[in-house]
Amino acid sequence: MTPQSKLPRVGTTIFTVMSQLAAEQGAINLGQGFPDFEGPQSLKDALARHTNGGRNQYAPMTGIPALRQEIARKTEFLYGCAVDAEREVTVTSGATEALFAAIAAMVRPGEEVIVFDPCYDSYEPAIELQGATAVRLALQAPEFGLPWDALAAAIANAINFFTYVWFAGIGLMRALLLFVGCAVLIGLTLGIASFGLGLI
Repeated sequence: MTPQSKLPRVGTTIFTVMSQLAAEQGAINLGQGFPDFEGPQSLKDALARHTNGGRNQYAPMTGIPALRQEIARKTEFLYGCAVDAEREVTVTSGATEALFAAIAAMVRPGEEVIVFDPCYDSYEPAIELQGATAVRLALQAPEFGLPWDALAAAIANAINFFTYVWFAGIGLMRALLLFVGCAVLIGLTLGIASFGLGLI
């Protein structure tokens, strides 16, 4: 028996495509942020010190408490939103895992999810796996602003869940919150937190 993919339309990721192109063209790979130099020796020394000091086992399921507290502090500093580090912050191994977990937890079969294009290519597969549908709204060039009229029409059609392009910025997030009221916005905070964790 040949296994059938739940996502037959999904090919390779944009990271794979860009990495392959960079290798073929001898270009600097900006797709995933691969450094072309060694990390600082002080960081390597700190890693060895902590590993040799016994900090080499699985972290708690939701993440190391001190790290969660720092994420909560940074979230309040950046967005003015106070979150409880114990109950409302979870550390993941990367942005894709964080986004998938959030979408899987919040999106239900039959729902529609607004996705602003261009967006990260893991949004739509995660949405489809929940039995939901992605409704794509293109950002308006050259400023890549939000298509407010199209968004209003989508909301009027009972679309009740939103993803958010992680690079859009704090001002745009505030504008969206004012526009949609209590709708759930995911992506920006999760993306920044998990990308940041990858650098710690």
